Amino acid sequence: MSGGGPIPDDELKQIVANSLTVPVERVTWDADLLADLEADSLALAELSAVLEKRLGRRIPADRLFDVLTVGDLRSLLQSVAN
Repeated sequence: MSGGGPIPDDELKQIVANSLTVPVERVTWDADLLADLEADSLALAELSAVLEKRLGRRIPADRLFDVLTVGDLRSLLQSVAN
C-alpha cells in the first residue's frame, strides 16, 4: 500500500479490519467504529496514521472527530483525496 489516490472500498474495509483487528465481514458502511467495531482512541489514531500514509495526505483531526461510522470515514477520505 503506497500513498496517493482514493482508496477503493474493498481496500478501505480491509484496512479498517486489519487496524481494528476485527473480521472484514463486520466492517460495513453503517458499522459504528466505537460501538460495533470496539475501537478505542489509540486504535483510531493508528487507523488514521495508516490511512494518511496510504492517501499520502493528512486527515484533519477536527474532521476526524465527526466520524462515527465506516461510511462517515469513507466520505471523509473521499473529500480529503479530492
